Amino acid sequence: MNPSAGDRGGRARPPVPSAVTQVEGQHIQARLRRVAVDHRALKTAIEDEFGADFDRDAWAAVFDSDDAQDVNRVSPIVSGFERIVNGVVEAARSGLIASGIAQPAGTPDGVRTDLEMVRDDGGLSDGQCRLLVDLSRTRNQLQHVYIDVSADDARDAIRRLRTNLPALIRALNEWFKRYDVGV
Repeated sequence: MNPSAGDRGGRARPPVPSAVTQVEGQHIQARLRRVAVDHRALKTAIEDEFGADFDRDAWAAVFDSDDAQDVNRVSPIVSGFERIVNGVVEAARSGLIASGIAQPAGTPDGVRTDLEMVRDDGGLSDGQCRLLVDLSRTRNQLQHVYIDVSADDARDAIRRLRTNLPALIRALNEWFKRYDVGV
């Protein structure tokens, strides 16, 4: 689809320079390739440390521990979660640029607005948008105010990401393809 042909509201968009589309398409592809790698690494880290069912009690004991070895057991899981969420959000933001819809805010405060624009153009369902906004909020809390995040909240977010990531990626890829930037 030609991005200048208009959006779902029938409004014409200015054409997107092919160089911009090409660069953003490369960003999307690189981010999604990394998300796939990080998703496999997250699965391995969880299963190696906490079993296939991501044992709640074992996770909570280690998550809340002050022991350096326990911190090192939790860190790859939290880091993997943060990287995956960031990668998906940034890929969506690149899609906004490549499609000519908008120049995304690019800040944590702008995530909701950026993802709502993706949703409004058919890139995410309402539920997927809400989920990704919520996961992004948890990601920011884990990164910036870690001590205020409970083990249960972190585990719940990680599990929701793992469960929903394939559908999120499928939805975004369908949207990216509309603008010839999909993988």
